[in-house]
Amino acid sequence: IFDVSYWAIVSVTLINMVAGIIIDSFGQLRDLHNKAQMDMTTKCFICGLNASEFNREDSGFENHISKEHNMFYYLYLREYLRSKDPNEFTGQESYVAGVINQGSVAYVPIGKALAIGRGTKHSGGRWFGTTKHKGK
Repeated sequence: IFDVSYWAIVSVTLINMVAGIIIDSFGQLRDLHNKAQMDMTTKCFICGLNASEFNREDSGFENHISKEHNMFYYLYLREYLRSKDPNEFTGQESYVAGVINQGSVAYVPIGKALAIGRGTKHSGGRWFGTTKHKGK
Protein backbone atom coordinates (compact mmCIF):
# COMPACT_ATOMS: atom_id res chain seq x y z
CA ILE A 1 0.00 0.00 0.00
CA PHE A 2 2.90 2.41 0.76
CA ASP A 3 4.57 1.57 -2.52
CA VAL A 4 1.45 2.44 -4.52
CA SER A 5 0.70 5.61 -2.54
CA TYR A 6 4.30 6.80 -3.00
CA TRP A 7 4.06 6.47 -6.80
CA ALA A 8 0.63 8.09 -6.83
CA ILE A 9 1.89 11.10 -4.88
CA VAL A 10 5.08 11.40 -6.94
CA SER A 11 3.26 11.11 -10.28
CA VAL A 12 0.54 13.61 -9.26
CA THR A 13 3.24 16.05 -8.08
CA LEU A 14 5.25 15.69 -11.30
CA ILE A 15 2.15 16.07 -13.47
CA ASN A 16 1.19 19.25 -11.56
CA MET A 17 4.71 20.63 -11.95
CA VAL A 18 4.68 20.04 -15.71
CA ALA A 19 1.19 21.53 -15.99
CA GLY A 20 2.33 24.57 -14.00
CA ILE A 21 5.31 25.10 -16.32
CA ILE A 22 3.07 24.85 -19.38
CA ILE A 23 0.49 27.25 -17.94
CA ASP A 24 3.24 29.72 -16.95
CA SER A 25 4.73 29.54 -20.47
CA PHE A 26 1.36 30.33 -22.03
CA GLY A 27 0.96 33.22 -19.59
CA GLN A 28 4.31 34.65 -20.70
CA LEU A 29 3.32 34.28 -24.35
CA ARG A 30 0.03 36.05 -23.64
CA ASP A 31 1.87 38.90 -21.91
CA LEU A 32 4.27 39.28 -24.86
CA HIS A 33 1.34 39.27 -27.29
CA ASN A 34 -0.52 41.89 -25.25
CA LYS A 35 2.58 44.10 -25.09
CA ALA A 36 3.05 43.83 -28.87
CA GLN A 37 -0.62 44.67 -29.45
CA MET A 38 -0.33 47.67 -27.12
CA ASP A 39 2.75 48.91 -28.96
CA MET A 40 1.02 48.54 -32.33
CA THR A 41 -1.97 50.58 -31.22
CA THR A 42 -0.20 53.26 -29.16
CA LYS A 43 3.14 53.85 -30.92
CA CYS A 44 4.04 55.02 -34.39
CA PHE A 45 5.83 52.25 -36.29
CA ILE A 46 8.11 54.72 -38.06
CA CYS A 47 9.13 57.25 -35.40
CA GLY A 48 8.28 55.24 -32.27
CA LEU A 49 6.58 58.13 -30.50
CA ASN A 50 3.56 57.52 -28.27
CA ALA A 51 0.02 58.26 -29.38
CA SER A 52 -0.50 60.56 -26.39
CA GLU A 53 2.06 63.01 -27.82
CA PHE A 54 0.09 63.29 -31.08
CA ASN A 55 -3.31 63.40 -29.42
CA ARG A 56 -2.22 66.57 -27.59
CA GLU A 57 -1.69 68.20 -30.98
CA ASP A 58 -4.41 69.15 -33.46
CA SER A 59 -3.53 66.45 -35.98
CA GLY A 60 -4.03 63.40 -33.76
CA PHE A 61 -2.41 59.97 -33.80
CA GLU A 62 -4.64 58.42 -36.48
CA ASN A 63 -3.79 61.21 -38.90
CA HIS A 64 -0.12 60.81 -38.10
CA ILE A 65 0.05 57.07 -38.78
CA SER A 66 -2.21 57.21 -41.83
CA LYS A 67 -0.78 60.27 -43.59
CA GLU A 68 2.51 61.50 -42.15
CA HIS A 69 4.24 58.24 -41.19
CA ASN A 70 2.34 55.63 -43.12
CA MET A 71 4.59 52.57 -43.00
CA PHE A 72 3.58 51.56 -46.50
CA TYR A 73 4.91 54.85 -47.92
CA TYR A 74 8.36 53.81 -46.75
CA LEU A 75 7.89 50.37 -48.28
CA TYR A 76 6.76 51.95 -51.55
CA LEU A 77 9.79 54.26 -51.49
CA ARG A 78 12.16 51.31 -51.11
CA GLU A 79 10.47 49.44 -53.95
CA TYR A 80 10.42 52.56 -56.13
CA LEU A 81 14.14 53.09 -55.61
CA ARG A 82 14.88 49.43 -56.23
CA SER A 83 13.03 49.48 -59.56
CA LYS A 84 14.28 52.88 -60.75
CA ASP A 85 17.45 53.31 -62.81
CA PRO A 86 20.14 54.75 -60.49
CA ASN A 87 21.27 57.15 -63.23
CA GLU A 88 17.88 58.88 -63.01
CA PHE A 89 17.89 59.43 -59.21
CA THR A 90 17.37 62.89 -57.78
CA GLY A 91 19.61 64.08 -54.96
CA GLN A 92 17.29 62.81 -52.21
CA GLU A 93 16.73 59.52 -53.99
CA SER A 94 20.50 59.02 -54.31
CA TYR A 95 20.98 59.65 -50.61
CA VAL A 96 18.19 57.29 -49.54
CA ALA A 97 19.30 54.58 -51.99
CA GLY A 98 22.85 54.84 -50.66
CA VAL A 99 21.65 54.54 -47.07
CA ILE A 100 19.50 51.53 -47.97
CA ASN A 101 22.40 49.86 -49.81
CA GLN A 102 24.53 50.25 -46.67
CA GLY A 103 21.85 48.40 -44.70
CA SER A 104 21.05 51.44 -42.59
CA VAL A 105 17.73 53.08 -41.76
CA ALA A 106 19.18 56.56 -41.24
CA TYR A 107 16.58 58.04 -43.60
CA VAL A 108 13.75 57.01 -41.24
CA PRO A 109 12.82 59.79 -38.77
CA ILE A 110 13.21 57.76 -35.58
CA GLY A 111 12.04 59.80 -32.60
CA LYS A 112 11.10 62.76 -34.81
CA ALA A 113 7.80 64.03 -36.14
CA LEU A 114 6.88 67.39 -37.57
CA ALA A 115 3.33 67.06 -36.23
CA ILE A 116 4.48 67.57 -32.66
CA GLY A 117 6.62 70.59 -33.35
CA ARG A 118 10.04 68.97 -33.48
CA GLY A 119 10.88 70.74 -36.70
CA THR A 120 11.91 74.32 -37.27
CA LYS A 121 9.63 76.49 -39.33
CA HIS A 122 10.92 78.65 -42.14
CA SER A 123 9.29 82.05 -42.67
CA GLY A 124 7.73 80.74 -45.88
CA GLY A 125 5.71 78.21 -43.90
CA ARG A 126 7.80 75.19 -44.88
CA TRP A 127 9.44 72.89 -42.38
CA PHE A 128 13.19 72.52 -42.34
CA GLY A 129 15.35 70.46 -40.04
CA THR A 130 14.25 68.15 -37.29
CA THR A 131 15.55 69.80 -34.15
CA LYS A 132 13.58 71.96 -31.80
CA HIS A 133 14.74 75.52 -31.18
CA LYS A 134 16.48 75.89 -27.85
CA GLY A 135 16.02 78.94 -25.72
CA LYS A 136 12.97 81.19 -25.78
